[in-house]
Amino acid sequence: MSQVIDMAKPIYLYIVPFFPSQKQWRGGYFYDAVKALRADGRYEVVVMTSAWWQEEYEINGIKVWKFQRKTIGSAEYFESFLVKTNNDFFLEKLEAIGIDPGSVAVCHVHDFMHYIQYAIVLKRLNPSCLTLVHHHFAGFYDLKIGKLGVFPVWSYLLYRKMRREFASVDAHVFISEHCRRCYGHNVDFQTGEDRGILYGGFELTDSYVWYNGVDTETFHAPLSRNLHPFTVGCVGNFHPCKRQLDLVKAFEIVLKSRPDARLKLVGEGVKKRECEEYVKVHGMGKQVEFLNSMPHERLPKYYHSIDLLVTPSVNEGFCCVNVEANYCGTPFIAVKGLPAEEILDDKDKNFWLVSPRDVEGLAEKMLVFARNPQKQILSIDLDANILARKFVDWTFKKRKPKV
Repeated sequence: MSQVIDMAKPIYLYIVPFFPSQKQWRGGYFYDAVKALRADGRYEVVVMTSAWWQEEYEINGIKVWKFQRKTIGSAEYFESFLVKTNNDFFLEKLEAIGIDPGSVAVCHVHDFMHYIQYAIVLKRLNPSCLTLVHHHFAGFYDLKIGKLGVFPVWSYLLYRKMRREFASVDAHVFISEHCRRCYGHNVDFQTGEDRGILYGGFELTDSYVWYNGVDTETFHAPLSRNLHPFTVGCVGNFHPCKRQLDLVKAFEIVLKSRPDARLKLVGEGVKKRECEEYVKVHGMGKQVEFLNSMPHERLPKYYHSIDLLVTPSVNEGFCCVNVEANYCGTPFIAVKGLPAEEILDDKDKNFWLVSPRDVEGLAEKMLVFARNPQKQILSIDLDANILARKFVDWTFKKRKPKV
């Protein structure tokens, strides 16, 4: 496979920890963003990754280039020992695909802990390059990453390293105001509890909120819906913070008033077996269906098959599935205090929000909707192409002329 890179356009490097492929659709928001950036047309967008499980491939016209990256043990703590080696791998790959560092207009990195070094080395070689770090999570938890994280000194050293690196890039990109607000905070990943500023906090250079947009060519309302029993859905990894079991328990309450109701949960993960066991023990096997993770293009059909999406998660950076469902004509219920609150219309947002871990409250919300379905209005246009155009406008304002 080969991709002819249009060097007449400014180069936009989009460096990600992984990218969707035909085999798995992890990171669909990366795909939607790249597709929208390419549709804008002002940059030549080049996607790069060092994911060990992925080879170079092309998906729907998007080439994903792979460069080598070596690690030692707990990579988060010993990354510094291999910075030069990995930077050399990265620069060699750029040369192999015909990109001179001096021609890179924007270097946009995700998974900041591993990839920020590539933005830094490009900035050193090309001071006019706009360097961006993209944050997808609310806060930094407590930096207890890897086996050495149990030792506070290691976490503090990692914090100091990250603090220096974060201050060296031009701007930080966040997927929600909630993420920006939690920047530098110690947020518990499983409970979503904000424990305050981590160590001395991080200085925020410049920032931009770029919501994960929706590909409206893929996600849109059907011309008509088939009549079916009241059906609730949920899409997401079965991780402790996602709290699908809260939804299952709330649905058990719903069944007392609506025995014909159905629940369809999509995803995989460590908490799936627990939910399956609860459903089995409580005799809900005929009303609750567990579906495996599905490709991006199959999700619209799923959203069209349900009346209401419920996201009981207590920790979200943004939650793309809520917006995808909304654009498919299916409203969502989410947890208060999280990014969903930012994008809902002020007049009726309380109708769509529930307190975290409130099983009874969630059941009541679902029953109210079942009795009186309402159309859900968002306060922001989240069409991916519109958001990308605004973001590209911003990058052109931030870019510095070549010296």
